[in-house]
Amino acid sequence: MGDSNNIRINLNEPIKVKLTQLGKDIYYHRFDSLNRAIGEDICKPSYPVEDEDGYTEFQLWYFMNLYGDFIDVGSSDVIDPIEIVYVRER
Repeated sequence: MGDSNNIRINLNEPIKVKLTQLGKDIYYHRFDSLNRAIGEDICKPSYPVEDEDGYTEFQLWYFMNLYGDFIDVGSSDVIDPIEIVYVRER
């Protein structure tokens, strides 16, 4: 991959998105099936933490894992605007 236009991003890198209400609901219910399988609520539901601009931060892999099944052509948007903000080193 000698192309100098390529940017390598580790899947552990932090990204930020603005979640829609659907995105927030998916986040809130992310442990429902695990709790049902165990038979008790060991993982308590919570809403995502937003910064002062309304963005929620994720590791890239976790965002893909949590929302991948909900992102497709013609589906309801889980983020708006449709963009991922790459959080550069702090």
